[in-house]
Amino acid sequence: MAHLKTAVAVLALAAIQFSAAADPEPIYHNKPLSAWVEQLTDRSATARQEAAEALYRIGPAARPAMPALLAALGDTDAAVRESAGETLALFGKDAVPPLVGALKADEPAVRRAAAAALYHLGSAARDAVGPLVAVLKDDGDPDVREQAAVALGGIGLAAAEAIPPLADAAGGSDANLHGPALMALGGVGRAAVPALVGFLHDKRNDIREAAPLALALIGPGAKEAVGPLIGLLKDEDMEVRFAAAAALGAVGPGAAEAAAPLTAALADKANKVRVQAALSLGQIGAEADLAVPALIVALKDPDRDMHRAAADALGLIGPAAKDAAPALVAALASGDAALRAKAAAALGGVGPDAKESVAALAAALGDKDENVAVNAAHALGKIGPAAKDAVPALADALKEGRPAIRRTAAGALGSIGPDAAAAAPALRAALKDDDPRLRRTAADALDRIEPKQ
Repeated sequence: MAHLKTAVAVLALAAIQFSAAADPEPIYHNKPLSAWVEQLTDRSATARQEAAEALYRIGPAARPAMPALLAALGDTDAAVRESAGETLALFGKDAVPPLVGALKADEPAVRRAAAAALYHLGSAARDAVGPLVAVLKDDGDPDVREQAAVALGGIGLAAAEAIPPLADAAGGSDANLHGPALMALGGVGRAAVPALVGFLHDKRNDIREAAPLALALIGPGAKEAVGPLIGLLKDEDMEVRFAAAAALGAVGPGAAEAAAPLTAALADKANKVRVQAALSLGQIGAEADLAVPALIVALKDPDRDMHRAAADALGLIGPAAKDAAPALVAALASGDAALRAKAAAALGGVGPDAKESVAALAAALGDKDENVAVNAAHALGKIGPAAKDAVPALADALKEGRPAIRRTAAGALGSIGPDAAAAAPALRAALKDDDPRLRRTAADALDRIEPKQ
């Protein structure tokens, strides 16, 4: 193998020298492409890693090094193999034929690296679908078969013809292939939904866990799986319940019928499931408004992940969560800075209907945690003209030492509009600030506060 790699490198150098007559040789870190190709056969693994990384950084201009990079797929060092594959992927369709050829190499490491490179090519590797399916079915090395499945998922919709063999692998006797094959089906997309739904009630836990996560990859396109996924929210396996909740959230507003079951899941005995149920209700959005009372209760949950997720969800539900405004205002006084920041953001999500929170948000502009202060300013901007009582506090925030707060305060004043006229002098002063982004934001705010006739 060492002699073969050296010979291939010589060929690559010759190709580079030939092409140099027409185009200047690419340079990286003061070394030409040919020097990096030569270093790719160095005895030192560290030197080879450096060369492989350099060729990746050179990018598509390293195309003349393709023979050497193909040889590097058989390198004894995993990092070199990975970088070589990622670099080959930069060459697009031109790299597909040699990579398909490498799928038949004697060494399993070469075959696996070739499949990994095809994964990085994505839809550009559509011509490799057939060969990858053959590898998935027949290769004698389990790691190579697994990488072939992953590659088919990376190719996406263009690999739709691989759905039947991937489904066979997902439900086959090789348990190590179950997860990769199911996730590959998710990568293929909407056309794989019927096959994935068929696995939701499999007796094997690992399959019931992975199938919903694969559907989550498909997102809104997996709407037809909502009913079966709702059923899994009561599965005896906690990981299955978690995966089902995550998948329902990924479907988004199309999973509105899951709002009530997910609200019930807020009381699940497993905290992981409860947190995911809250997050998924937020992803469903306004259609999950029936969960607002339960999410208000969850704001006081002693578990940090839970009360933070509840705040996120209420903000995403938006104006339909207006009844949560008092509870969110109370959360602004929490000792948990992350909850304070999320509560402020959630009040912004509620929008003008959260006008009763203006005083609390104005006070939060001085929070010692920058995220809290920034989110409070954002929220006041989203409340808009109804937040006019916060104008003095926002004007004072323009003098803050923290640039992000100054910029956000200026934007909020612009969103309040003409009712923020009292802040015009402070905004004009901000036009001379050292921060160019603040200057632009202040100028835009003044245009909105004092529109030209």
